[in-house]
Order: sequence, then C-alpha cells, then structure tokens
Amino acid sequence: MDEGGRGSGQIDLARLDDAFYQNPYPQYADWQSRGPVLPLADGGWLLTRHADLSAVYRNRTAFSADKKAAFGPKFGIGTPLYAHHTTSLVFSDPPYHTRVRRQIVGALSPGAIRSLVPGLIALVDGLCERIGRDVLRASTLHESERCAKRDPAEQSFEISVHHVFSFPSGTL
Repeated sequence: MDEGGRGSGQIDLARLDDAFYQNPYPQYADWQSRGPVLPLADGGWLLTRHADLSAVYRNRTAFSADKKAAFGPKFGIGTPLYAHHTTSLVFSDPPYHTRVRRQIVGALSPGAIRSLVPGLIALVDGLCERIGRDVLRASTLHESERCAKRDPAEQSFEISVHHVFSFPSGTL
C-alpha cells in the first residue's frame, strides 16, 4: 500500500492510495509496527497508539485544535476559508466543542438525517420545476442567467443545464 513518501520515512496523508480508503486496517497495522510517533510529510506527527491520542486530546494546555497560526499563512487572515477553519466546531477545543457537540448530536443521527430526505427531495423537485419554467421562458442565455440570479443555487443549476444539454448560445 502506497502511503506517499514511504521511502523518505515520512507519511504523506495526501497521497494515500485507493486501497487505504477501501480497507485502512492493514495500513494502520503497518504504521503501528513502525512506532508510536511517525513523521508526516507536512511537518506534523502521526500518533499510532490510542493511549497517546487520548492523552493529546485531553491536554488542552499543551495541545490545541486552534488553527489560527497554521491557517493564517495558508488561507490568508480574513478570508472565508480562514474564518471557516478557525471557527468550525471541528477545530474547537473543549469545553466549547463538547457543549455544542452535545447540543447538536441528536440532529445528526442517522434517523434525523433520514427524516430530512422527503423534504429535501420536495425542495429540489420544486426548484428544478421552477428553473425549468424560467429556462423555457427565457429567450437568451443572458435572460436565463438574469432569471437565475435570484438564488446562487438556481444560477449554478441553470448554467449547468445549459452545458449539459449543449444549447447553442442565445437559444435558451
């Protein structure tokens, strides 16, 4: 299994092969056999023992999920990606992370997600019908795009319809 950078002794998690995603356990066993702490190609460290991971997650003084220092240079301070990656629940430390996770975990259960499916299908069907009517009424691509600007999702969908069906320019 190629994990990227194996010859260098560093693990490149961005270059894992497809077999890893089908069954990661052989790779996990290989990493564990090589030691409890392994270097990553991006300069980080891969911990292979549960006890070590647990100790890191519980020690908020020495280890933090705060990504401001790492993501500032990468995304640019003040950009939407920086804001997302520095305020996302995934990158939050306890007690905030724990409190918010406890409040939303029920909404993310498989049953709760399944209950959203009928409404989502109805929403998408209605949007498709509405866009279809607008596309048929529009006399030019320019007019079609203007109609879709009410909602970015509509605009994206409508332009996609134009490309999928390869309507000649100016015929919509």
